[in-house]
Amino acid sequence: MKKDIYAEKPNEIFAIIGENGLNRVQLNAKEISHSVITDVCATKRDKIIDYRQLDDKHMIALYHKSIGVFEYKTKKKLHIIKF
Repeated sequence: MKKDIYAEKPNEIFAIIGENGLNRVQLNAKEISHSVITDVCATKRDKIIDYRQLDDKHMIALYHKSIGVFEYKTKKKLHIIKF
């Protein structure tokens, strides 16, 4: 779990839920069941290892067999490098 460093609210974080999905979570401290979870990026086969926020729109994610750069607000993949 990492804090969204460009978020306006302090309760917005990024978290890996499951093995393959990166999600943005807006926590509601009074009622956890009302927290909002938004899917940022997910792969069907490749496990996510680490991720970094580049700026207020872009992220880079290190997967088991690739690296991806994407816009997390629009869920648009910009570049994927497989190795």
